[in-house]
Amino acid sequence: MVGNRLPVMSVIRRFIQEHLYMCMSVAMIGCLLLYPSLEKLHSGVATISLIDLTLVLLAIRIAHNSRRMRVPLAVIAVVAVVLDLMRIYEVPQVTTIATLYFCLFYLFAIYSTLKYVLRAGAITLDKLFASLVVYMAMAFFWALVFDLIYEFDPSAFGFSTRLAENGVVLYDFLYFSFVTLTTTGYGDIVPYSHQAQSFAIVEQMVGVLYVAILVARLTNLYTAGDGVSE
Repeated sequence: MVGNRLPVMSVIRRFIQEHLYMCMSVAMIGCLLLYPSLEKLHSGVATISLIDLTLVLLAIRIAHNSRRMRVPLAVIAVVAVVLDLMRIYEVPQVTTIATLYFCLFYLFAIYSTLKYVLRAGAITLDKLFASLVVYMAMAFFWALVFDLIYEFDPSAFGFSTRLAENGVVLYDFLYFSFVTLTTTGYGDIVPYSHQAQSFAIVEQMVGVLYVAILVARLTNLYTAGDGVSE
């Protein structure tokens, strides 16, 4: 039995290593789809927290060749887990600290992954999925920013009657962030304060510019003769 399990685990581990960003993309999208079914439970928050931990693993994977970075990243991972657990069980005065912490971490994850996406070399399938990870990580970062704004100024946003009656949670700002990033604008969540509006404007510009710059960069790499490979 043990002899049969080891090869299977080895194959799974190798697949994840070779298709890291594909697996991350699937995990992040899966969490987004799963959360609405679990949002009334502590596991709902835990589901979103899985994305945080996935990005922690990303950071560790990026720096796997640097021994100097292993200890700091291990500390980051431990702090992330502790803050997520404290946020899940609603420990007082932790929400703001956790939000600020993950804002910084998402910026680090976006920067690190973006370096890989825009790096010269062949356009691999995993690099394309990495660009999707960056896009989703941007949405999560801005969702945390909007959540912080709302925490300090509840009048900064206007909500539809249904949202206001059910109570606003982080997932609502995640939804608003994706709507803003893609410049869709359904109108059920509206930034009222100038501060909230200014951040929404910046997110819209970032979303549009990211797609434009990404397409231009990948086109340049392809026409330069690198091509696309798996």
